[in-house]
Amino acid sequence: HLPNVIFLHSTVDPTVHYDRGLVRDIDVSFVGSLDPGGQRWPLRAEYTSFLMSNGVKVVLAGGQRGGGRLSIEEFATYLNRSRVSLDFCRSTDGRPTMHLRSFEVPACGALLMEDCNTLLGHLLEPGRDFVVFHNKDELLELVQHYLAHEEERQEIAARGHEKVTRVFNALN
Repeated sequence: HLPNVIFLHSTVDPTVHYDRGLVRDIDVSFVGSLDPGGQRWPLRAEYTSFLMSNGVKVVLAGGQRGGGRLSIEEFATYLNRSRVSLDFCRSTDGRPTMHLRSFEVPACGALLMEDCNTLLGHLLEPGRDFVVFHNKDELLELVQHYLAHEEERQEIAARGHEKVTRVFNALN
């Protein structure tokens, strides 16, 4: 029912993106270009600022723009230290897009929370392999819930990890 979409999914490199068993000392992360002007990815700065203004500890790292470029190993280390990691997959005109981050986060064992993305839902199961949010208020509620309910967070993260490493693994 998506006639103009061709699914050419990416795979993760399991020699870099895997659960290293690190202490998950980052509650919530967003690792990527923040785009504070909102020209390309309008939700990133708005939603992460909203979480922080509501008392959520969010670590922002990386990004190709603005001099925050990380090595792929540093990128994977942030994901390995995160309990929850965010992804925003809507373009400036609101169309859904996909990022490799949607697979890298679960491969590293963190819980992926992603804005409503109809594309990813064809490859991973929402609510089972990752968590979907539709607006910043819902994101805040979900983050607070999963940070307070560690077992639930770990179960979804583990299912996402298992599926991504089994299905979207570059060595398979």
